[in-house]
Amino acid sequence: MHWRQWWAVADLRPGRRPGAGYPPPWGPGEVALGLVAAISLSILLVFALSGLAVLAGLEEGALLLRYAVFVATEGCLVVVASAALLLAGTGPEALGLRSPARPTGALGEGIAVGALLAAMTRGWTLALARWAPPLHARLLLEEHRQLEFLAAPWPLLLVAALVAAPAVEEVFFRGFVFGGLRSRLDFPLASAASALVFALIHLMPVSAPPLFVVGLGTAALYERHRSLLPSLAAHVTYNGIALAASFLGL
Repeated sequence: MHWRQWWAVADLRPGRRPGAGYPPPWGPGEVALGLVAAISLSILLVFALSGLAVLAGLEEGALLLRYAVFVATEGCLVVVASAALLLAGTGPEALGLRSPARPTGALGEGIAVGALLAAMTRGWTLALARWAPPLHARLLLEEHRQLEFLAAPWPLLLVAALVAAPAVEEVFFRGFVFGGLRSRLDFPLASAASALVFALIHLMPVSAPPLFVVGLGTAALYERHRSLLPSLAAHVTYNGIALAASFLGL
Protein backbone atom coordinates (compact mmCIF):
# COMPACT_ATOMS: atom_id res chain seq x y z
CA MET A 1 0.00 0.00 0.00
CA HIS A 2 1.29 3.45 -0.93
CA TRP A 3 2.12 5.59 2.09
CA ARG A 4 -0.57 8.13 1.14
CA GLN A 5 -3.18 5.37 1.08
CA TRP A 6 -1.81 4.04 4.39
CA TRP A 7 -2.18 7.45 6.05
CA ALA A 8 -5.50 8.29 4.37
CA VAL A 9 -7.36 6.55 7.19
CA ALA A 10 -6.04 9.09 9.70
CA ASP A 11 -7.91 12.31 10.35
CA LEU A 12 -5.26 14.34 12.16
CA ARG A 13 -7.72 16.59 13.97
CA PRO A 14 -8.16 16.33 17.75
CA GLY A 15 -10.56 13.69 19.01
CA ARG A 16 -11.17 11.88 15.72
CA ARG A 17 -13.32 8.76 15.49
CA PRO A 18 -15.52 9.21 18.55
CA GLY A 19 -17.05 6.17 20.18
CA ALA A 20 -15.77 2.65 20.77
CA GLY A 21 -13.37 4.00 23.36
CA TYR A 22 -11.20 6.04 20.99
CA PRO A 23 -10.08 8.56 21.96
CA PRO A 24 -10.49 7.81 25.69
CA PRO A 25 -12.42 10.14 28.00
CA TRP A 26 -9.39 11.40 29.92
CA GLY A 27 -7.25 14.27 28.68
CA PRO A 28 -3.78 15.85 29.04
CA GLY A 29 -4.43 16.92 32.62
CA GLU A 30 -5.21 13.38 33.71
CA VAL A 31 -2.19 12.13 31.77
CA ALA A 32 0.08 14.56 33.63
CA LEU A 33 -1.36 13.47 36.99
CA GLY A 34 -0.95 9.83 35.99
CA LEU A 35 2.69 10.35 35.09
CA VAL A 36 3.40 12.08 38.39
CA ALA A 37 1.62 9.29 40.26
CA ALA A 38 3.46 6.52 38.39
CA ILE A 39 6.88 8.09 38.88
CA SER A 40 6.27 8.92 42.55
CA LEU A 41 4.92 5.48 43.35
CA SER A 42 7.82 3.83 41.51
CA ILE A 43 10.39 5.83 43.48
CA LEU A 44 8.72 4.95 46.79
CA LEU A 45 8.58 1.26 45.92
CA VAL A 46 12.21 1.17 44.79
CA PHE A 47 13.33 2.74 48.08
CA ALA A 48 11.13 0.33 50.04
CA LEU A 49 12.46 -2.70 48.17
CA SER A 50 16.05 -1.54 48.61
CA GLY A 51 15.47 -1.22 52.35
CA LEU A 52 13.91 -4.67 52.55
CA ALA A 53 16.84 -6.08 50.59
CA VAL A 54 19.28 -4.64 53.12
CA LEU A 55 17.27 -6.12 56.00
CA ALA A 56 17.15 -9.49 54.25
CA GLY A 57 20.90 -9.43 53.62
CA LEU A 58 20.61 -9.43 49.83
CA GLU A 59 23.66 -8.25 47.94
CA GLU A 60 23.38 -5.14 45.80
CA GLY A 61 22.39 -6.19 42.30
CA ALA A 62 20.98 -9.55 43.40
CA LEU A 63 18.65 -11.15 40.84
CA LEU A 64 15.70 -11.15 43.24
CA LEU A 65 16.12 -7.45 44.01
CA ARG A 66 16.54 -6.42 40.38
CA TYR A 67 13.44 -8.27 39.22
CA ALA A 68 11.43 -7.10 42.23
CA VAL A 69 12.25 -3.53 41.16
CA PHE A 70 11.32 -4.38 37.56
CA VAL A 71 7.97 -5.88 38.57
CA ALA A 72 7.25 -2.98 40.95
CA THR A 73 7.95 -0.25 38.38
CA GLU A 74 6.02 -2.00 35.61
CA GLY A 75 3.23 -2.65 38.09
CA CYS A 76 2.96 1.07 38.84
CA LEU A 77 2.23 1.72 35.17
CA VAL A 78 -0.48 -0.93 35.18
CA VAL A 79 -2.02 0.50 38.35
CA VAL A 80 -2.20 4.03 36.92
CA ALA A 81 -3.67 2.88 33.59
CA SER A 82 -6.22 0.70 35.40
CA ALA A 83 -7.14 3.58 37.71
CA ALA A 84 -7.82 5.73 34.64
CA LEU A 85 -10.33 3.16 33.41
CA LEU A 86 -12.05 2.90 36.78
CA LEU A 87 -12.27 6.67 37.33
CA ALA A 88 -13.54 7.23 33.77
CA GLY A 89 -16.06 4.41 34.08
CA THR A 90 -15.06 2.92 30.76
CA GLY A 91 -13.88 -0.46 29.49
CA PRO A 92 -10.46 -1.80 28.44
CA GLU A 93 -11.06 -0.76 24.82
CA ALA A 94 -10.25 2.80 25.95
CA LEU A 95 -6.66 1.61 26.40
CA GLY A 96 -6.58 0.00 22.97
CA LEU A 97 -7.27 -3.50 24.31
CA ARG A 98 -9.40 -4.53 21.35
CA SER A 99 -8.90 -6.52 18.18
CA PRO A 100 -8.14 -4.49 15.03
CA ALA A 101 -10.36 -4.76 11.97
CA ARG A 102 -7.81 -6.91 10.14
CA PRO A 103 -5.83 -8.76 12.85
CA THR A 104 -3.47 -10.63 10.53
CA GLY A 105 -2.63 -7.60 8.42
CA ALA A 106 -2.25 -5.39 11.49
CA LEU A 107 0.07 -7.91 13.11
CA GLY A 108 2.24 -8.14 9.99
CA GLU A 109 2.31 -4.37 9.72
CA GLY A 110 3.45 -4.09 13.32
CA ILE A 111 6.25 -6.60 12.80
CA ALA A 112 7.43 -4.76 9.69
CA VAL A 113 7.41 -1.39 11.49
CA GLY A 114 9.30 -2.93 14.43
CA ALA A 115 11.98 -4.26 12.10
CA LEU A 116 12.25 -0.87 10.39
CA LEU A 117 12.60 0.89 13.75
CA ALA A 118 15.32 -1.57 14.77
CA ALA A 119 17.16 -0.86 11.51
CA MET A 120 16.92 2.89 12.14
CA THR A 121 18.29 2.40 15.65
CA ARG A 122 21.16 0.40 14.22
CA GLY A 123 21.83 3.28 11.83
CA TRP A 124 21.96 5.67 14.82
CA THR A 125 24.51 3.43 16.52
CA LEU A 126 26.70 3.22 13.43
CA ALA A 127 26.48 6.98 12.88
CA LEU A 128 27.67 7.64 16.42
CA ALA A 129 30.50 5.14 16.02
CA ARG A 130 31.60 6.91 12.84
CA TRP A 131 31.16 10.59 13.74
CA ALA A 132 30.83 10.79 17.56
CA PRO A 133 32.95 8.11 19.26
CA PRO A 134 32.49 9.54 22.80
CA LEU A 135 28.71 9.40 22.44
CA HIS A 136 28.99 5.91 20.98
CA ALA A 137 30.92 4.81 24.05
CA ARG A 138 28.20 6.25 26.30
CA LEU A 139 25.57 4.47 24.21
CA LEU A 140 27.32 1.14 24.69
CA LEU A 141 27.51 1.82 28.42
CA GLU A 142 23.75 2.52 28.55
CA GLU A 143 23.01 -0.72 26.72
CA HIS A 144 25.39 -2.66 28.97
CA ARG A 145 23.74 -1.32 32.12
CA GLN A 146 20.29 -2.20 30.79
CA LEU A 147 21.35 -5.74 29.95
CA GLU A 148 23.11 -6.03 33.29
CA PHE A 149 19.92 -5.01 35.09
CA LEU A 150 17.86 -7.60 33.20
CA ALA A 151 20.56 -10.30 33.32
CA ALA A 152 18.87 -13.55 34.30
CA PRO A 153 18.34 -17.12 33.05
CA TRP A 154 17.12 -17.05 29.47
CA PRO A 155 13.46 -17.90 30.15
CA LEU A 156 13.10 -15.09 32.68
CA LEU A 157 14.97 -12.61 30.49
CA LEU A 158 12.81 -13.37 27.45
CA VAL A 159 9.59 -13.03 29.44
CA ALA A 160 10.74 -9.69 30.85
CA ALA A 161 12.06 -8.21 27.59
CA LEU A 162 9.64 -9.68 25.06
CA VAL A 163 6.39 -10.06 27.01
CA ALA A 164 6.12 -8.03 30.22
CA ALA A 165 7.89 -4.81 29.25
CA PRO A 166 6.30 -4.40 25.77
CA ALA A 167 2.79 -5.24 27.00
CA VAL A 168 2.88 -2.91 30.00
CA GLU A 169 4.60 -0.06 28.15
CA GLU A 170 2.19 -0.19 25.22
CA VAL A 171 -0.83 -0.10 27.54
CA PHE A 172 0.62 2.84 29.47
CA PHE A 173 2.45 4.94 26.88
CA ARG A 174 0.19 4.37 23.88
CA GLY A 175 -3.12 3.44 25.50
CA PHE A 176 -3.05 5.83 28.47
CA VAL A 177 -0.57 8.61 27.62
CA PHE A 178 -0.96 8.95 23.84
CA GLY A 179 -4.69 8.19 23.97
CA GLY A 180 -5.31 10.84 26.61
CA LEU A 181 -3.27 13.45 24.75
CA ARG A 182 -5.01 12.55 21.49
CA SER A 183 -8.42 13.28 22.98
CA ARG A 184 -7.54 16.99 23.05
CA LEU A 185 -4.60 17.42 20.67
CA ASP A 186 -3.99 16.75 17.00
CA PHE A 187 -2.01 13.66 16.05
CA PRO A 188 1.43 15.23 15.40
CA LEU A 189 1.50 16.99 18.77
CA ALA A 190 -0.02 14.08 20.74
CA SER A 191 2.35 11.53 19.20
CA ALA A 192 5.42 13.76 19.66
CA ALA A 193 4.58 14.50 23.30
CA SER A 194 3.91 10.84 24.14
CA ALA A 195 7.07 9.75 22.31
CA LEU A 196 9.11 12.31 24.26
CA VAL A 197 7.76 10.96 27.56
CA PHE A 198 8.50 7.41 26.40
CA ALA A 199 12.09 8.32 25.49
CA LEU A 200 12.86 10.33 28.62
CA ILE A 201 11.41 7.88 31.13
CA HIS A 202 13.93 5.21 30.05
CA LEU A 203 16.73 7.40 31.51
CA MET A 204 19.06 6.63 28.59
CA PRO A 205 20.08 10.04 27.16
CA VAL A 206 22.12 8.86 24.16
CA SER A 207 19.44 6.31 23.25
CA ALA A 208 16.66 8.90 23.55
CA PRO A 209 16.51 9.88 19.83
CA PRO A 210 15.82 6.33 18.54
CA LEU A 211 13.46 5.70 21.47
CA PHE A 212 11.60 8.87 20.47
CA VAL A 213 11.24 7.50 16.95
CA VAL A 214 9.99 4.19 18.37
CA GLY A 215 7.37 6.16 20.30
CA LEU A 216 6.29 7.93 17.10
CA GLY A 217 6.08 4.70 15.12
CA THR A 218 4.04 2.81 17.69
CA ALA A 219 1.71 5.80 18.18
CA ALA A 220 1.11 5.88 14.42
CA LEU A 221 0.19 2.20 14.47
CA TYR A 222 -2.24 2.77 17.31
CA GLU A 223 -3.74 5.77 15.53
CA ARG A 224 -4.22 3.75 12.37
CA HIS A 225 -5.74 0.62 13.90
CA ARG A 226 -7.20 1.84 17.22
CA SER A 227 -5.73 -1.32 18.73
CA LEU A 228 -2.54 -2.05 20.65
CA LEU A 229 -1.96 -5.32 18.77
CA PRO A 230 0.17 -3.83 15.95
CA SER A 231 2.09 -1.47 18.23
CA LEU A 232 2.73 -4.36 20.62
CA ALA A 233 3.98 -6.49 17.70
CA ALA A 234 6.31 -3.65 16.70
CA HIS A 235 7.60 -3.27 20.26
CA VAL A 236 8.23 -7.01 20.66
CA THR A 237 9.98 -7.18 17.29
CA TYR A 238 12.13 -4.15 18.14
CA ASN A 239 13.15 -5.56 21.53
CA GLY A 240 13.78 -9.00 20.06
CA ILE A 241 16.09 -7.67 17.35
CA ALA A 242 17.91 -5.43 19.84
CA LEU A 243 18.36 -8.33 22.26
CA ALA A 244 19.63 -10.65 19.54
CA ALA A 245 22.05 -8.01 18.24
CA SER A 246 23.44 -7.42 21.72
CA PHE A 247 24.10 -11.09 22.35
CA LEU A 248 25.62 -11.55 18.91
CA GLY A 249 27.88 -8.55 19.49
CA LEU A 250 26.54 -6.66 16.50
